[in-house]
Amino acid sequence: MPINSIKNYDRNPRVHDDRQITKLASTIRKAGFLVPIIVDASNEVVSGHGRLAAAIALGLKEVPGIRVSHLSPEVIKAYRLADNRLGELSHWDATALALEFKDLAAVELDLEILELTGFETAEIDLHIQSLDEDSYRILLDGMFRCMAM
Repeated sequence: MPINSIKNYDRNPRVHDDRQITKLASTIRKAGFLVPIIVDASNEVVSGHGRLAAAIALGLKEVPGIRVSHLSPEVIKAYRLADNRLGELSHWDATALALEFKDLAAVELDLEILELTGFETAEIDLHIQSLDEDSYRILLDGMFRCMAM
């Protein structure tokens, strides 16, 4: 879909700051444009304002897009909100997240791959460190239980 044919929704309540757009652009540059922009029948963005801004920052002329013309204006408004809100309702499994980071770090990938995660290097280190501390605590707890028997 040509970028110049896509219109931003002026009342998008989700704010995308420069830092996020830079990270999105980096992700698109490294992994490709994997999540299409969703537009309505008039090519106004329903979902993907941040991805569109990142594509513009990268100088892309076209992006993957999906046009939805079967939804009412009210459903589109509600979907815009849901698309942004529903992700906020989930949470991270700290152990699983730390294990993923530990796996990536163990392969000694270049820093660009770790940046692809969207996390800062210091955050990744803290998650891995917390896993190591948790593992140590679990080991000690097990040892103390065995000694108490």
